[in-house]
Amino acid sequence: MAAIVLTDCQVYVDDHDMTGDANQAMLNANVESKKCTVFSPVPWDTFLKGVRSADLAVAGYWSPGTGDTVDATEWAANGTAGRVVTLVAPGSTEGGAAYVLQTVRTTYDFLEGGHGEVAAYKLTAKSSAIDGVVRGKSLLTKTASISGTGAVGTAVQVGAVAADEFLYLVVHLFGTAGTSITIAAESDATNAFAGAETSRANTGSLTASGGTWVTKVAGPITDEWWRLNVTAVVGSWTAAGTVGIQ
Repeated sequence: MAAIVLTDCQVYVDDHDMTGDANQAMLNANVESKKCTVFSPVPWDTFLKGVRSADLAVAGYWSPGTGDTVDATEWAANGTAGRVVTLVAPGSTEGGAAYVLQTVRTTYDFLEGGHGEVAAYKLTAKSSAIDGVVRGKSLLTKTASISGTGAVGTAVQVGAVAADEFLYLVVHLFGTAGTSITIAAESDATNAFAGAETSRANTGSLTASGGTWVTKVAGPITDEWWRLNVTAVVGSWTAAGTVGIQ
């Protein structure tokens, strides 16, 4: 496979789009190894798989002030668990690989740099929920505005949900909130969505900006094509959404 250059990653943290504040991102999925070596004529250590965890790091240029800035959002989030994060890479194209997780922010380093240099920041976080990291596909990158019902984003072939798997839906709402919005994940056997689609999960009525991790839905689901549909809306909203299966 050819190498890639990172130029347009998307980084969403709850209701803050950090894409324009960041130039570095790292997501590390870990599995502990537990030593279980016993006496044996063959001198090799043996290990068992232990507990999984995930670490997230984002760095870039620091911006102070109130409102939707790095400092305002990250200062207030110190030690807060359950923050919903979506990392879309390598670009912003709908249908691209997206990684979603719930996190607790563990460090926030800011005002880095010397005289005459651009102020920088770095934050780190750890997964804070038993679902860990879910790999999916972006169905809707950050939109300019949603004010009507109907399909939004792009229909994507994410795949079927096996009997031992779950469907995950993650939605971010940014900026100034409208009055209310409900977004559903729908599936179909083909990309046509010609009236045969089925609603599989929905956010319920949301009335504030932020990140929503919808309760996972158990398989099996044989449909392979997925899209997002706004089933109810009052006011204007800016949103992004991802579906994952694992």
